[in-house]
Amino acid sequence: MQFVYKELSEIPNDSPLFKPCVGEFDGVKVHRTMKVVYGKKRTILVTWNPGLYTAQALTVEQDIKKAIEELSEIKSRWQARSESKLPIKGKKPTEQSVRNQCEAIMSRPYMQKLIPVRVLKDSKGNLLIDYTIDVNALTLITNTYLGKNILITNRDEWDNEKIIRAY
Repeated sequence: MQFVYKELSEIPNDSPLFKPCVGEFDGVKVHRTMKVVYGKKRTILVTWNPGLYTAQALTVEQDIKKAIEELSEIKSRWQARSESKLPIKGKKPTEQSVRNQCEAIMSRPYMQKLIPVRVLKDSKGNLLIDYTIDVNALTLITNTYLGKNILITNRDEWDNEKIIRAY
């Protein structure tokens, strides 16, 4: 359901389309529109909540930190293997096995967009990984997706605050 109208989730958090709520929802912003959902015209509210934004931003930050730590460990392991002059015990990793390890680390939401990972081979054919944090992707994600809820209702006559309260 969250991707019925993806463009609604991509409205920037600072867009003038968002109007402030009042009363008990102080700080919450809302954009109200009508769209056809599953063949019926419905009222849709896109809400931005600063508390939700903060919680989600902290989660993304923690996920980035954990992913970087795990990728760094893998990078160090494969780099040490590459630089070793001693015979290496154990089976040599395949490119696919390294990719699988990286994909498992990057399985949390947004991580594949935020931390592009490349699997490379050195001059000896040993596998290495390279990664960076994509600051532009981080800016885009934090300014569009975080802090939002999309509420769909048939209660067209209700005001924004009543709809939000009901959800």
